Amino acid sequence: MGRVRHEPLLGRHQRRDAVQHRVERVRQVLQLAGRRRQVGLQRSLGATRGQIRLQFVTESLLLSGLGGIAGAVLGAAATFGYATFMGLPPTVPLWSLTGGLAATLAIGMLAGLYPAVRAARLSPTVALQAT
Repeated sequence: MGRVRHEPLLGRHQRRDAVQHRVERVRQVLQLAGRRRQVGLQRSLGATRGQIRLQFVTESLLLSGLGGIAGAVLGAAATFGYATFMGLPPTVPLWSLTGGLAATLAIGMLAGLYPAVRAARLSPTVALQAT
């Protein structure tokens, strides 16, 4: 009798996405660890938890928005180049550009919430003692 081959619970792309998600979380936590003194100084000078959260989420949205715009421009340029090369009319639907940018911003917002909440919870005295 041959061995029964069990299919994995997650597909190859799902596993890759899960690993990328975990790597991103670790990167965010390490980034927060490197900015503890900055957060502690802001908190000791009177910044509220909401202001710290807003700063981290704004930075995340700005970075993801710039990446989304760059990706949309590169994607549109590649589409126009390929269509021109193949002799097709170059068209990029507006909904694909706006949808891609909206998805990028939504993911950036979600990715920025975790470090934002974590940074806002830091005690100023503990954060300033970090080296």
